Amino acid sequence: MPAETIGYYRVSPFAILSVYRRGPATVNLRQKTSPTGKTCEIWYVLSGSVTLLRNESEELYEAGSVFSFIRNMDLEKIPAQISPDGVILGCSLGEYIQSLSEEEVVDWNPSQRELLLPDRIGDPDVTEKVGIIFQRILTQARSTDPLRFLKNRADFSEVLLLVTDFCRNTARARLKLEFGSERHYCDLACTYVQEHLAEPIRVGDVASSIGISYSYLHKLFARHMEMPLVEYINRERILLVKQLIYDYNITLEEAGMSVGIHDTKYLSRLFHRYVGMSVTEYRRAHK
Repeated sequence: MPAETIGYYRVSPFAILSVYRRGPATVNLRQKTSPTGKTCEIWYVLSGSVTLLRNESEELYEAGSVFSFIRNMDLEKIPAQISPDGVILGCSLGEYIQSLSEEEVVDWNPSQRELLLPDRIGDPDVTEKVGIIFQRILTQARSTDPLRFLKNRADFSEVLLLVTDFCRNTARARLKLEFGSERHYCDLACTYVQEHLAEPIRVGDVASSIGISYSYLHKLFARHMEMPLVEYINRERILLVKQLIYDYNITLEEAGMSVGIHDTKYLSRLFHRYVGMSVTEYRRAHK
């Protein structure tokens, strides 16, 4: 798999179509409406390999790889060759808006209407998680479960959040040394939050741990992350709560203990705010 510079796409999610492809052949995709005429596809190579022509260069992706690309809806075919033993799981994740540099990814303002997509993922943990989700989507799509569409929607949202976090974390890591202390402090703050999610976290404690004042950290985080640090902490906690509920089917109270929140009613409100559904609805969608 190519290991050079990663490309980043800004995506506006829309109604999503899951696809299942088998080779060999040039891949044909079903038509889908997009105001810009371009969509972002993401593929997981379950077995075999895929050769993708991108920017007049061939890229080889083998089993276990995850990659994405821009699809021009005016073209009938994508220049991708699947090996005879190849099995691909993929989907259209959204409407392509624009390509971003690493600097723009770091400065990007998180939005419920827009997310980020990398042109390839080299992190084995992330590729494994995406693969598991895609296989789950395929199984649900073939089932007669009346909740399968709700489950698929939740799973696709999970993929988008997962790859968006990968984009942000990768860009921050690659640019940390180039942008000086301000971005570096933000990176240190994010690392502190990740390492202390199971504890009550105060912004003052974060600031003290990285050697700057509360007010300076507040300004830096708002400038470079375009959200308050408290917002980032809540978002990361809810992501972990979702994972714990899905993987271990624990109670909300138990999940709260794992993220430093002991007020179940407050955690329930936070969950609905960031996930868009209640804990009960989330459990029902992931049974």
